[in-house]
Order: sequence, then C-alpha cells, then structure tokens
Amino acid sequence: VPFFHLNINLGDPNNKANQTQQLKGVKILNQNKDKVIQLFTNNLSIHQVGNYESWEKFRDDIDYVLGVFSTFYDVEIARIDLRKINNFDFITLENIKEYLSLNLDIPSSFGTTHAISFSIEQILEPNMFIATRANYNTIQRNFILDLNFMVIADSLTLKTNEKERIRQILDNGNIKLYNIFVSSLTGYAKKHIK
Repeated sequence: VPFFHLNINLGDPNNKANQTQQLKGVKILNQNKDKVIQLFTNNLSIHQVGNYESWEKFRDDIDYVLGVFSTFYDVEIARIDLRKINNFDFITLENIKEYLSLNLDIPSSFGTTHAISFSIEQILEPNMFIATRANYNTIQRNFILDLNFMVIADSLTLKTNEKERIRQILDNGNIKLYNIFVSSLTGYAKKHIK
C-alpha cells in the first residue's frame, strides 16, 4: 500500500503538544475507497489503498492534491514520508527464507512464536532516513514489509507549492525504496512475484 505523508505546521510552532492533543481533521475518499486524503491540523497524507498501478500515476495524484492544497495554504513542510507497505499472505515463518533475503532465526527456546517484528533504520545523509519494518502474525498469517523513506525538510525551507522540488525528493525516495524492496527478495521470490 503506497503512502505519502507531509508534516506541516499551520499553528504556533511552540505549541506542538497542544496540536497533537487537539488533532481534528478531514478524511476524503473516492468512490472506490482506494484513494484517501487526510488533512489534520499539521498533517496532510495521501494514500493509495489497493488498485496500485504505477509510481507515476500515484505521483500524479500527489501533484494534483498538493496543487489544490497550495492554492489555500502555502506552508513550509517539516517532514516528508514516502511509504510502501507490502502485504504477503503467502509468506510464513516456515518459508520466509525462500522469499526474502532476511536472516531471521528464532531461538528454539522461544517455543511457538505467534508474531515476529523488527525495524531497521538507516541514515542516508543528514535529515534523510530509510526505515525497514517487518511484521508477521501467525493468526492473520500475513507478512508485512513496510518500507519508509523520510526527509526532515526543515533545513530545505521547502514549501507546499514547490511541486518540482517535492517531485524530485519523491522520485529519489521511490528509487531508494524500490532498490531495498528488490534486494530483499530472493531469486525464487522474483520468479513468483509480479
């Protein structure tokens, strides 16, 4: 499930705790409910939930929403998140090594494991991070690989109307997330995943 997230501050920058406590917002969905826009006090997020066709189409949706948003609010961006959440319902703890190049050995003394999760964060350069999270639940029987590219944009003095600069950051993040995703798949998985 691709996910794009902007942190913005429309209130007093010294009053962040209050903004979090008074979080109120709007959630807008299309008729199919596969495109979601959420707008809160200091947060704009754009989601593609299922029916994902391509990065270019999702990026065009982001451009469109930012274009409309910046006609009302031309604000400075504090943080940009680009997430790709991959749900594999065919990966289990027993076959995980067949599909993913992740060395996850569970000590036999743990007995029956109902869930496993981990998180790895990598600093790419100052103010730019990649986080890889994984979660497997034996009851739901699904393995989730959550990849997150994050830029702390304070040092960039980036505003919501600077669509070309935002597009460059997003394209860069998309390439980095794609490379991590592909490198986490085994040769066997690449043959069976489209």
